[in-house]
Amino acid sequence: MKVCGIIAEYNPFHTGHAYQLKYVRETLGAGYIVVCMSGDFVQRGAPAVLDKYERTRAALSAGADLVLEIPAANAVGSAEFFASGAVSLLDALGIVDCLCFGCEDENPDPSSFLRTASFLNTEPPAYREALKTALSAGMSFPDARASAMKEQGFEKEASLLSEPNNILGVEYCRSILKLGSTITPCPLHREGSGYHSEEILSCGFSSAAALRKVLYGISKGKADFTPEQVVPEGLSLNQPQVLPVDLLPEQVPPEGLSWNQPQVLPDSLSPKLVSAASEGWLIFPEDFDQILFYQLLKENWPGISEYQDVTPELGKRILQFRNRFAGFESFAAEVKTKNYTYTRVQRSLIHILLGIKEIRHNAGYARILGFRKDSSYLLSEIHKKSRIPLISRPSGCTSLSPSVLTDYELTVNASNLYEAVKSLKTGRPFVHEYQHQMIVL
Repeated sequence: MKVCGIIAEYNPFHTGHAYQLKYVRETLGAGYIVVCMSGDFVQRGAPAVLDKYERTRAALSAGADLVLEIPAANAVGSAEFFASGAVSLLDALGIVDCLCFGCEDENPDPSSFLRTASFLNTEPPAYREALKTALSAGMSFPDARASAMKEQGFEKEASLLSEPNNILGVEYCRSILKLGSTITPCPLHREGSGYHSEEILSCGFSSAAALRKVLYGISKGKADFTPEQVVPEGLSLNQPQVLPVDLLPEQVPPEGLSWNQPQVLPDSLSPKLVSAASEGWLIFPEDFDQILFYQLLKENWPGISEYQDVTPELGKRILQFRNRFAGFESFAAEVKTKNYTYTRVQRSLIHILLGIKEIRHNAGYARILGFRKDSSYLLSEIHKKSRIPLISRPSGCTSLSPSVLTDYELTVNASNLYEAVKSLKTGRPFVHEYQHQMIVL
């Protein structure tokens, strides 16, 4: 039976994600879907708005069969480390046939992603020299790479690397090729708004960035969409037929209501999400302001440059601007330069916050966050064929080697930090990562 992998963050889960799951099931004909998902911190260098267990529940409700956690160091790493950690995890299971990922190309061709990936894996000497020259001229790495590729006559491949989802798709293919994996890449055109767009679309395919902006506004009581505005009159926030996470846009409006009717919740902002935002239960970067500032105050030179992605130049700049710290995101914006993008700086700050000094390319374990009861056959096959330990209990890590155990403990500590911040913000009891139960639907 065909098994398809998906690498995701679901920050938060929305209709575009539901569309992808439906496509994998119905168009690609997958009998099982394995999702490899970021935990409590995500690749752009920020905490997730909802914890990994809530996002796992959303994915399983929408059709995923199994959700595994990407190790924290990979989850907050550059595109290369994010991709290699997730792809190596899926490959090591021994049962995944294909990988479906979103991209910006309207008519995506898997071979174009593989050609670009092969070129970057090979890195001809002339390309490396052109890349070095571009970086020396002050270009950011993404721009320098595109410039170097164009100089070598690979304009089409360079244009493929101009969009964030395409870049991740190429990195997935690079990892597949490096591993010699039999996993087949299956790119899927991303519907609706772009990755960074903050515009809410009536078509039901707004970006996660747009939804986070709405949720943040609701949490501050000054959003365009407040709980009273987004739910049609006479319907409760908790009424199940209003935008449950496992339904697609064309299915969700209650009878007599149009999807484009302005009072209806934008995209897949379920009543639960809106309620969580209005009651202050969601997590945003600013919730880590004090912890990050304290951590930065403890850093010194040259120790700060030991963290992943923190070059000596960037480390000195962070220390130089430290006294101006007024918040996580504003500090990242102040530290950034044309050489260091905002995302690069924010990711570096997350590495400092979580104590990440080294990232492994290959995942050494597979941690189960949740699964569907009717997927027992899938779990049975993984147990038979997996080349890495399958962890079903958070504390069940006794079989891990010392180096892999270090990765796992870093992930546990990251989740405990997230849980501590959530507990202090909401007043809910703290639950240690070892006490959490996997989600079973």
